[in-house]
Amino acid sequence: MTQSADEFRPETRVAIDAVKHALTIARRGVGTEDITHKGGRDLVTVTDIAVEDAVRRIVAETLGFSVIGEERGG
Repeated sequence: MTQSADEFRPETRVAIDAVKHALTIARRGVGTEDITHKGGRDLVTVTDIAVEDAVRRIVAETLGFSVIGEERGG
């Protein structure tokens, strides 16, 4: 049995919405960017940062939570 989105907790619905938005950003960025070295063998793209920023914004604006991320830390 699957749940409809209305049956999830508010935090879960926000997380699902954030992931959907991030997926849209990631799909738009496929194959379009240069790779930047953050240090050593650690790589980052503009899309990586845009996805993290979008998730942070959605979670912060909707739930008031902070997000610790790979690209921008906490």
